[in-house]
Amino acid sequence: MAIKKVKLAEAKEEEKIQKKELVKAIFLKENVVTENSDQARELFNQSRYGFLLENGKVQLSLIEAAYLIDKGVIEVLSESNKKIEFEQFVKKARKL
Repeated sequence: MAIKKVKLAEAKEEEKIQKKELVKAIFLKENVVTENSDQARELFNQSRYGFLLENGKVQLSLIEAAYLIDKGVIEVLSESNKKIEFEQFVKKARKL
């Protein structure tokens, strides 16, 4: 009976993680800047990735952004609002 409760709790936690909406961010030249949202600030507060800007957005280094893209935490968009996949992001970052 206790094993079923543990498995149920684990399943609920996994479901929460899967339902968590990605933090949106924009690739701007030499860094990545998130949207101004509670999720972006929560990411900063819990992980200390990036630098909290006065406008409530979080500025991430290219290394931090690459890691967070790979982990499925953020979604990076180009300045023309097109989604940038991990491989594309790495290629663009290497050119800088």
